[in-house]
Amino acid sequence: MARAEHILLWGLIWMTPLAIGSVHTEVVALEWTAACLLWGLQIRGARNHSAKKYPGISIPSLACWLLAFVCLLQLVPLPALLHEWLNPTGYALFEEGWRAMFGTSAPEGTWRPLSLDPGATADRGLRWLTLGIVATVSLNHAREKRGCDEILWAITTGGGLVVLAGLLPHLVGSDAMLLIYQPRAELAEARYTTFVNPNHASIFAGLASLAALTLALRSRGQALRRSAATLIGLVLMVIVFESRSITGIAFYMIAVGGLMILMLREARTIRAQWLERLLSSRRHRRFLQAVGGVCILVPVVATVMLAWGDESVRSVLLSIEGGATLLEKMTGRLEILGSSLQIIPDYPLLGSGAGSTDRILPPYVDWSQMASATAPTIENEPLEWLFQFGIPVGLVASGLFGAYGWFVYRRYRRRPRSRYAFALTAILFSALNASMHFPFFMLGYSLPAIAAVEVSGFPAQSSEAFASESSPRWHWDWQRGVLRLHERVYQWLPLVALGTGLLLGATYRAQHVDVSEIPNAPDEVANGELEKLVRTIPSDGNLYARAARIDRKEEQFDEATRRAEYAFEVEPKHKMALIKAVNYRAAGELDQVVDTYRALFSDAYANVPEGWINQYLLVHLDDPRRIARALEHASPNYWTRATDALKEQAPPARRAQLGLELVERRPDTFEGYHILIDAYHDMEQHVLAEMWARRLLSRNIPNRKGKRPAGYALLLKVLRHQDRPQDAWQLAVEAIGQTPRSLGIARALIDLRPSPSSEVSERERHAVEQASNTICRYTDRDWARRRCWLGRGWLAETEGRPDDARMHYERVAEKVQEPRPLLQFYARHGMCVELEQFRADWQKQHSADKYAELFERFRDQCDQEPSE
Repeated sequence: MARAEHILLWGLIWMTPLAIGSVHTEVVALEWTAACLLWGLQIRGARNHSAKKYPGISIPSLACWLLAFVCLLQLVPLPALLHEWLNPTGYALFEEGWRAMFGTSAPEGTWRPLSLDPGATADRGLRWLTLGIVATVSLNHAREKRGCDEILWAITTGGGLVVLAGLLPHLVGSDAMLLIYQPRAELAEARYTTFVNPNHASIFAGLASLAALTLALRSRGQALRRSAATLIGLVLMVIVFESRSITGIAFYMIAVGGLMILMLREARTIRAQWLERLLSSRRHRRFLQAVGGVCILVPVVATVMLAWGDESVRSVLLSIEGGATLLEKMTGRLEILGSSLQIIPDYPLLGSGAGSTDRILPPYVDWSQMASATAPTIENEPLEWLFQFGIPVGLVASGLFGAYGWFVYRRYRRRPRSRYAFALTAILFSALNASMHFPFFMLGYSLPAIAAVEVSGFPAQSSEAFASESSPRWHWDWQRGVLRLHERVYQWLPLVALGTGLLLGATYRAQHVDVSEIPNAPDEVANGELEKLVRTIPSDGNLYARAARIDRKEEQFDEATRRAEYAFEVEPKHKMALIKAVNYRAAGELDQVVDTYRALFSDAYANVPEGWINQYLLVHLDDPRRIARALEHASPNYWTRATDALKEQAPPARRAQLGLELVERRPDTFEGYHILIDAYHDMEQHVLAEMWARRLLSRNIPNRKGKRPAGYALLLKVLRHQDRPQDAWQLAVEAIGQTPRSLGIARALIDLRPSPSSEVSERERHAVEQASNTICRYTDRDWARRRCWLGRGWLAETEGRPDDARMHYERVAEKVQEPRPLLQFYARHGMCVELEQFRADWQKQHSADKYAELFERFRDQCDQEPSE
């Protein structure tokens, strides 16, 4: 190839991962332009070459071309009858959306495309077209001498550049990737790469690492290149594990294990001389193959055990940082995968439109299993193709991509070579990632992967006969997996690709919409915009939610309610439920508000923000009966939030009424009693507060932390407020026996301890010992140190060890700056000399001390004789 072609091909492979993984349409359009230019240069170079060799297109890469042209077909406006026949579910969504937005039936004869999101479909079409062009160019590049090594080196060095570019912001102290792009905070999780998503970073680093390790094994007599490839491969291996993407790490381990087994099957394919000597022994080869097998089996077995609910794997995941979040995400992903199977029969012929998953998935999902921030994305590309492109196209595309593995495996079986081993490994790695992620959406990974598989798995013949003028216009070479094209057909294809790309790009610019750009007033301009948006994205819940907000501002409550209800219908998520409640409240439909919140804070949704309790529910509802009904089936954490918020906002009488309502509806819930006791306590109705505290204690109900029984702490608070220290002390002694590890009870018991000079039972002494043992585990905190030493000193006095007791009290005076316990000790034991000496020492260190009066009082109490 000419130098310009080399530079452009390497530039494409470098550019895609560096440009934030190439997930933005603007970058994709630039890469498509560069790919078209590269194809043109390649054809021009082939025409000027004396040997005209046009390898054509690999049969598996036809999947990219097929999906690109189906995307274009999905963007063609169709009349209503044809649209309803080809996509009845999509047309029904359009009619329902129009009726919800405007209150009337859709105009007759309305033309619209098959896609439910034309902007996203045009974006996907441009991506598939770019991949098809790169696959074709890479296949032609395979006939170049050392063409496979060139592509592998491009991917390897590209991986190194990604790491260097990812380190740059950290070196200069910037939060912007490449110093220019500021990602959203929740996406900036992938450190030391140019990818905003850790899964994306792990996938690309894994591919580049496999390419680097393959090069290290293929380099004969090139120590510098081998060392560079090995170093980059190991660094990228670290990036894979550092990304904390569990699935990415598991798939990478499987791929490395597969590469080892395939490369070692025929050791002569490895060109590194030092490895040839090592692998000359069959025992060494079998050992390394066993290591490769372990790399495959460990993640596979762990995944199977986790899928079957094995607690040992779950406990390991929960013990690592972010393990709980990972399990939550995996549960949600499995739920979404199951839900997606229900979508396929609804869009059987030509699908719902590429990229339209988030427009159609929400109604099929059980949101009680999903995290609150979960995006409606399936992250299983073959499954998405079945309903985005229709069952026939999805099956054909999956089969064509699967042919990559079939054709390459046939070559490897006949002649094991390192290039085929790498191609099979890359295919396995891509297939695994496609089952749990969306790598083909990310050109930063898919473009280098397609180029690598094409150039290493489909080497072109050097014969000139297949592309001569006398050859047919096309010829299926099933042995090599290539569709050979006539010279003129091959030369005209770039123009077809260019025209298709221009149409896709123009459609994207025309149909890409932002719901936030809807005008803020429902005038003629706004209505015109709404009509356009309903035709374009009829199942976007945010569209109707935005329109409902505009109507609510204009006090058009009927229209606002209708649109908000439909927004929830097409996206039955907790956010849309909240929007319904807001509109019901504005319309004065309080019963609907209560029912909506009752569903919202029940088990119908997972991880609904607790802040919504005081931000919305307590603002919209002020009647305690309605609040209790709305939270009747809510989990305790929501009641805790409501309790804390009401304590700051509501008067005690209202809180008491709410507590009574909750106790009546949920008599086994701690929060209802807590609200009641606190409210009566604030109202100075201590008898009622004590009655409810004792009732709570007798019912053996767990507290907020799930410990039984609840009520001791609340009853102690009531008794102490009534100035009943002896009753409180006896209750604390009983409580510490029931809840020996309760910090609250232990603290209260130490504070309530009687004088050591009084008669103390063995039960009381044991109770103080239990409380001290509990508190002394937290001696890194001031409050714990003080009570720990006070409890130890009290025990020492009651057991007749005054010297030990004095040591503990001295610690309190010295470390906590509290002299009272030591002064009491001196006064009880008649140690007036020691008291005077302590007073003199204290006053030297603390001038104008606030404890002067205290010293005088205890000096007067001292009788110069030690007490017995």
